[in-house]
Amino acid sequence: MIVSIFDTKTGLIDRTVDAPDDHIPIQVRDTESYVEGGYDSGLYYVDVDTGEVKMKGDFTLGTIPLPSVVTIEGQEYRCHEQPEFVFDAPGTYEIKVDAGPQYLEKVFQYDYQS
Repeated sequence: MIVSIFDTKTGLIDRTVDAPDDHIPIQVRDTESYVEGGYDSGLYYVDVDTGEVKMKGDFTLGTIPLPSVVTIEGQEYRCHEQPEFVFDAPGTYEIKVDAGPQYLEKVFQYDYQS
């Protein structure tokens, strides 16, 4: 049987296991559970309230989900409101956005002109 093992607090899919039915329970840690099927952790998560597998939500740089962690040049910023991106110098900046397991993790190329 193929199963996807996920974190029961966040719904983040950690790994996919293909094993006989009676071996599945020994693959699961105390803070984990599983759903039948092999799901790509980059595209899916498990709704911890319902146990349902769902596609991660998409977004644009102008409408990032909140709260989010935005990383620019290795520096993390915790955002609780929509950020305004202003830099010291013109250029193209890489902006990574992690809004949690319910959303796609995305990287944007932001062209800043002062």
